[in-house]
Amino acid sequence: MKRILFLFLILFNLAIVSFAQKTVGLDNWYNHETNPKTGKIFHYTWEDEQMSGFSQLGDLFEKQGAALKTIHTPPNKKSMKGIDIYIIVDPDTTKENPTPNYIESQDVKYLKKWVNKGLLVKIQPQSGYVKATKYRLPESEQMSDLLAKGNASS
Repeated sequence: MKRILFLFLILFNLAIVSFAQKTVGLDNWYNHETNPKTGKIFHYTWEDEQMSGFSQLGDLFEKQGAALKTIHTPPNKKSMKGIDIYIIVDPDTTKENPTPNYIESQDVKYLKKWVNKGLLVKIQPQSGYVKATKYRLPESEQMSDLLAKGNASS
C-alpha cells in the first residue's frame, strides 16, 4: 500500500502543472471486485472512501482541475475517448473475482498506440503478494514493451 501511495504521489507531482482540463481514467475492467457482503463494486475505485479506494487520490486530481472517469470496458477507441491518463491497478485473479477480465493481446496493441498520446500507469502489488499465475499474456514481455514506450510508467 505504501508503494502504491508513493507511485501516485510521484505521478501527481509530475503532472500537477498540466492537470487543468485533463481526464484521468481509472480501470474497472481488469480490477472489478465486488464486496461479498454488499454486492457493490469496491477496491481501487474513485468512490471507495475506505483505505481500499482512491477517493482521496481523486480529490487531489480534481483540486488540480482534472476530471475523473471510470473505465468499465477494455481499452478501445470509444472507452478511451478523452482520457489523458489511464490507471490500471492490480488486475483481478480468480481468487478475487470468479470471472476475471484478463489483459488480452488486442488490449496491449491498442494501448501501444494510445500511450503515445496519453500516460499509462500500471500499479501491481509486490510479486510475493500475488499467488495467481494465470495470465493470457506473457506479462514480462508485452506489458514491459508497452511500459518502455514513451509515457508509460509502472
